[in-house]
Amino acid sequence: MMGGYLVYFNGKLIGDVCGDELFLKRTPTSDRLLVDSELRYPYEESKTLMHVFDSFDDKSLIQELMQGMYAELPEKKPKKAKKAR
Repeated sequence: MMGGYLVYFNGKLIGDVCGDELFLKRTPTSDRLLVDSELRYPYEESKTLMHVFDSFDDKSLIQELMQGMYAELPEKKPKKAKKAR
């Protein structure tokens, strides 16, 4: 079971904070820019392998990563309208 926090960028889910680590979703941009990062499951029973991100001092990397991931990740699904009773 997940016990961390979800991380959003401009309304799109980009990753999780689990324990004391930031896990970012795999996209073509994150796979290209984080080629040397460790890939792990963020929590037990997770089905999604994610990048462990630890380059918080590299502002240009973060900017390129966020812009690329934002363009590649799907839009948030609209909420379904409630049925009237």
